[in-house]
This record gives sequence, structure tokens and C-alpha cells, in this order.
Amino acid sequence: MPLERKLIRFIRDQRFRYKKVHANREPGQEIDPVYKEKFKLLEEIQFEFKSKRKGRPKSDWIEAGWMANYGMLKEHFQKHGSYATLQYKMPLDRKLMRFSRYQRDQYKKVHADLQPGQEIDPVHKEKFKLLEEIQFEFEKKKRVKIAPGWMATYGMLKEYFQKHGGYGTLQYKMPLDSKLMHFIWESRALYKKVHANREPGQEIDPVHKEKFKLLKEIQLEFGSKQRPKWEKKFAEFEEFYAAARALQSSTGTSALQLDQDSEI
Repeated sequence: MPLERKLIRFIRDQRFRYKKVHANREPGQEIDPVYKEKFKLLEEIQFEFKSKRKGRPKSDWIEAGWMANYGMLKEHFQKHGSYATLQYKMPLDRKLMRFSRYQRDQYKKVHADLQPGQEIDPVHKEKFKLLEEIQFEFEKKKRVKIAPGWMATYGMLKEYFQKHGGYGTLQYKMPLDSKLMHFIWESRALYKKVHANREPGQEIDPVHKEKFKLLKEIQLEFGSKQRPKWEKKFAEFEEFYAAARALQSSTGTSALQLDQDSEI
């Protein structure tokens, strides 16, 4: 109700003013006549300058609608670990994005209007505290744009990881698995190259940084612990072919003929 909200703000302001006036008084100093008259009028209607709400949880002060939206945002964070996955085309996500935008605007406004020495309104203070608990960023960071093709392949890799819990079951002979294996190798090569070429104290390119962050979220290891089967086979073949070429030079036998006559 608009009128009720107005009265709640008025009550809060009077309590804050009463506390501030008495906190700043020097011993024996008279209270400003205007404030003295205001406090007298308030006392006549049995106004309590100290809130009795102290025994109640601070979250009880916050409107139910805000707490409901906060609960959904908290659930999203616990499930996804961030807010970057929110999509505007999804109705619930859109609602959470609007809620997030309003909280940032509110945070900015409250701090901009704050006078030196003035305390933040207890309700806003509690809201900001709750949002900080779920790592909400009040200063929106510029979104890094990654190529759609990379994101599409990453999405398939993520889906594979969620289904299998790792990447050890990828098979090179399967077209989709082959594509994902190439993607993994390229990502590892990029990670190695970026870190090898960095000067001391140099920042990583924001796009690369975001890519590596996303890959770490699906537990991709940038230093391969075990060479993939295809790489092993290729190394064996390379070794065999080198031996065949050496034999060719000494006997005059074709390396291709050796390859055809041998069982691998």
C-alpha cells in the first residue's frame, strides 16, 4: 500500500534522526529547538524511537515478493554457479534478469544518495547482504562475446560431460566424438600457447579467459594426463614408417610395399 510505505519510511527516518541527534551531542549541549519540538510531538503519540523488531530475523523486514525472486535467483546460482547462463527468451530467466537489473539500479541509487556518516536503510542493507551471499555482482561486467560456433561445440562437450562424467570414453571413429576430440586438442593447444606467450603481469585476452573459465567449469584438464588412443596409434604408425623408410634406403624395397605387406 502506497500510504503504508510512506508511513514506514517516515517512522524509519524519525528513529534514524533521533539516534543521530543524540549520538552527535556534546555533554551539556542543547538539542536543536526544531528537533526538540519534533521529538516532543512524537512522544505525545507514544512513538517508540527504538524499534522492537530487533528480536526478529532481518529478512522478515523484507517484502515477500522480493524474497520470492531472491529465492529463485539463489536457486539458479546454486544450480549453475553463475548468472551468465540466464537467457532472455526464457520467461523465468527474463524475470530474474529484470530483478537483477533493478537490484543494481537500487544499489547504485542508495549509495549515490548517501550523505557522509549516514547509515544505509536497514532493509536495503539486509537485501544487499543477502545478494552478496550468492556472489551477486552489483557492478555489471561487460559481457564477453565468443563465436557462436565455439559455443555450440562447447555446449555439445558440456552435454557429453554431464552424461558420462568425463572424456575418456570418446571414440575417434565416431564422427561427433571425433569433432569433440579435435575441439579438446585445439583448446589445450590454445591454453598452452596463450600462457607460453604471456609477459609477466600481462592480462589474458578476455575472450580466451572466458573460454578457459567455461572449460574449467566442465572439468577439462588442459594438461592431458593420457594421450588419446588415436594419438598413440599415430605415433606407432609414424615410428613404423620411419623404420620402413630406413629399410628402403638400405634394401631398395618400397616403403609403401612394406606397408601393404605388413600386418598392423
